[in-house]
This record gives sequence, C-alpha cells and structure tokens, in this order.
Amino acid sequence: MPKTAVIVTPAAGDGVTVAFTLASGVVNEDVYVDRIHQKPTTDYSIATTTLTFVVAPPAAALIEIYGDPVGVLAAAGRVASQTGFATAKTIINRTAIQCGLAAVADPVASTDTNFIQLVELLNMVGGELLQEHEWTQQIVETTISTANAATQYALPVDWDRMLNQTHWNRSTRFVMIGPLSGQEVQYLKARLAGVLVQVAYRIQGNVITFPVAPANSQVLAYEYISNLWVWQAGQASPNQSSILASTDIVLYDPELAISWLRHAFREAKGFDTTAERERRQTLLEAVIAKNVGSKILDLGGIGFNADHLIDAANLPITGYGQ
Repeated sequence: MPKTAVIVTPAAGDGVTVAFTLASGVVNEDVYVDRIHQKPTTDYSIATTTLTFVVAPPAAALIEIYGDPVGVLAAAGRVASQTGFATAKTIINRTAIQCGLAAVADPVASTDTNFIQLVELLNMVGGELLQEHEWTQQIVETTISTANAATQYALPVDWDRMLNQTHWNRSTRFVMIGPLSGQEVQYLKARLAGVLVQVAYRIQGNVITFPVAPANSQVLAYEYISNLWVWQAGQASPNQSSILASTDIVLYDPELAISWLRHAFREAKGFDTTAERERRQTLLEAVIAKNVGSKILDLGGIGFNADHLIDAANLPITGYGQ
C-alpha cells in the first residue's frame, strides 16, 4: 500500500523552528527536508503529532512526510466480516440433531441438561481450537509508542500468544530481537546496557519487557493471536472469549466447530469416539490448509526465467546430484 502524505505545519523551515505539527499521528514514516531523506532519531523524532528536528531546517526548506496514519494498520489487522461463520445456536442445534436430540429455540438459555452441557462443551472447544492453529481471523496487529525510558508495557487485554518474527521497530526499520531467555536477558543487562542498537524483548506474564529500554518516541509493532473467538451480535468486532447468547457468532469454521463439539459431547457421554476423533482431525487439517493457503513452488521460476526446470540456476555449485 502506498504511503500517505501527511500535512506538516508550517510546511517549510525558517532556520530557527525545530518543532512542526502533523495533521495526524504517523508510523513507518519517511521524512524529507528539501528532498533529502532524514534518519529517525539521528535527524528527527516524532511524538504523537509533533515532528521535532535535531537541527532546524534551513529557511524555505520544504518539509515533507509520508507514512501510515496511526490507526490504519491496526484496524486492518482484525477480522472485519462475519461471512462464513455461524451462530452458537446453529452450531449447538446441528450438533444436537446429529447426536439424536431435538433442536431448541434458544440453546444457550435452555434448562435441558443436554444443552447446558453442550454450551459448556462449546466454550471448552473454542479454547481448544484457539491453540490448534494460528487462525488468520484471530491475528491482530498492534503498536507500542515508547516513552519515559520505560522497560515494561502491558500486552493487549485479548492477548493469547505472540506471532513470532513479526516484531519490528518501525522508527529504525530494524527487526526486534526475541523472545529472549532469562540467560540472554541477564547478559544484556550486564554487558550491553545503553548500547543496544536493536530492541530486544521478553514476555513476562501480561507484559512485554525490554531489558534495555528503547529510545523514546519509537514505534514498535508486532502481531499476536487474540483470545476473542466470539463476536457478540451488534458489536463492531469480536469481543468475547466465551458463548453468552445463542446469537453469538463463533469465529471458527462451522463444520469444524460442529465436528469438534460432537466429539466432545459423545466423549462426555461415555461413547466410543475413536472414529469421531479421526474424522475431526482430518477435517482440522483441511480447514487449516484452507485458512492459511500456500504458495506455489515452481522449479521453473517465474517471469522471464520460467523457461528452465533443472539447470545451473537451481543446482548446487558442488556438482550435479551431489
């Protein structure tokens, strides 16, 4: 996605002013003074909507900034559609029918012991499926704006686990190092305090910890798996980690949720579930493949180099077949 031009006030330097006002907060930015690219931290810093230069831009020098307005990337990181998912009512009633029970108008409010059990089992299933895969509908992007030389920041309230290798410092364009072990943390604290170029992090409970405090006014971005697998009717986004009403939307493939719930219900009733377990695992693998997709691997390459299959371009230099 192309970066957006952000309005700067004033739009040009005067040789004295170092602080400029931005029309909006911005991340992943590129700053130019008279077409000369500026380096983050070395030449400038950004705090909320204030752009501050280390040295005042010359008189009449044009100030330009391009980037992603704060909030745009984060909003795009969470599922925004209920298409393809089903309500708790649908999942529970279809499971009940497949298990020889009659459907009811409001399964979650039912006082029938079978439906009370099905609701509880569906909540259990939701938690289990959350751990089975990094479901794309559960992926959320968030950012941290560093300040006050802080070494700890709270994780999002819906955080379940990190998506590894998604941690980047957007201010310096460097990848973040981590998650660190306890031994690595103590090494950094003892040997490299205050001189670490890349930001290093560790997860401790519900906080992300930096053994060496990042510089102020930096934007640290990462992706995580949200534990909110339920979307309450009328809400703008997923907002629950358990079923509270029959109209709640379950953010898993409906057939997978039904298969998983049917297995749990039959197992709770003491039936042989060997075949049921095999069926649900086969379906799980198929749904995971559909959820993620995969790249096409082509030995012939792409574009102008697509005319070869096996030749010097894709064989090791040590020799053919060795």
